[in-house]
Amino acid sequence: MMQRTFKVTVDGKEYIVEVEEISDKAKTAEEKLQEQPSNQQHNQTQKKRVESAEELKKNKDKEKNEREKSLVKEKDSDKVNEITSPMTGVILDIFVSSGDKVKPGDKVILMEAMKMENTVLSDYEGTVKTVKVNKGDNIDAGDVIVILE
Repeated sequence: MMQRTFKVTVDGKEYIVEVEEISDKAKTAEEKLQEQPSNQQHNQTQKKRVESAEELKKNKDKEKNEREKSLVKEKDSDKVNEITSPMTGVILDIFVSSGDKVKPGDKVILMEAMKMENTVLSDYEGTVKTVKVNKGDNIDAGDVIVILE
């Protein structure tokens, strides 16, 4: 590569500077400035990014609302007559059987979870159609334990 010598003045003081060209494709500062997008182009790009981000947020909000609506529909459907386990554990005792009438707050089962006994209460009024568990069963949170009519 080629080495060139320049005289440079900084704050009134002259310096002799040797500069080595490291590429034939070296561009002047002016050429580099011309390649950069103008402020108007930069602003348009930024505006598009902001619009894209806003559109993405709108889509996420819309999806969230749709998911929430579907969850509400699911809760309002047939699942109202199912009593589910609030936690993982073992069934110790069953207080109801098929044909029994229950009201909200009635004891349904006794279970052990983390070495503590927990009573599961009915949230609904109805007649016991099916008891889906037996004493000694291991159940997971959300498992259906009793179906009401």
